[in-house]
Amino acid sequence: MWGETYSENWTVESLRELGTFGTIQDFWNLYKALPDIELLGTKNSYHLMKITKDGYKIKPAWEDKENANGGSLNFRAVIKDAKKVWEELLLAVIGEQFTDDLAEGDEICGVTVSKRPIDFVFQLWNKKVIKTEKCPDGTYLLDKVKKIVSQIESNPQIELKTPFYREHSTKEAISSSSSTTTTTTTTTTT
Repeated sequence: MWGETYSENWTVESLRELGTFGTIQDFWNLYKALPDIELLGTKNSYHLMKITKDGYKIKPAWEDKENANGGSLNFRAVIKDAKKVWEELLLAVIGEQFTDDLAEGDEICGVTVSKRPIDFVFQLWNKKVIKTEKCPDGTYLLDKVKKIVSQIESNPQIELKTPFYREHSTKEAISSSSSTTTTTTTTTTT
């Protein structure tokens, strides 16, 4: 897990390692030791990035060798929803819930949350930009994020604002088909 304090002169050295974990219990210990995302300063961030099988710690930077050929799905959530969205995305990445939704040869490298004055920005980092006939714009991860977020019981109508996919090699942002996505969950009790 990495922390980042905003700086106009950002470099990879601006990142500070907050800790690593190998078990879900270790994750929860680390997570609970960190200040809540609501307490982050404006434009400050947390990043959960993978450690590769050979022990390489992926950094949340476009230039990182594990991210250079990939991209990131970006979207925003309002402050009242952000903590739950962050927790669900963390658990989805740790639990490898994206595996079946990734194109062949792709993998999730990490997830970022960054505080803004009126909302939070989220990024889901993937290793390879893979455009398919079904999804030529690279936004195929958005459907899975919508599904994960729609299962949040405390607020079944969480709005994901301004989703877009950014290819790291070109720095080009590709907008999704709609600028705002609202997820809805219906709960039935018997």
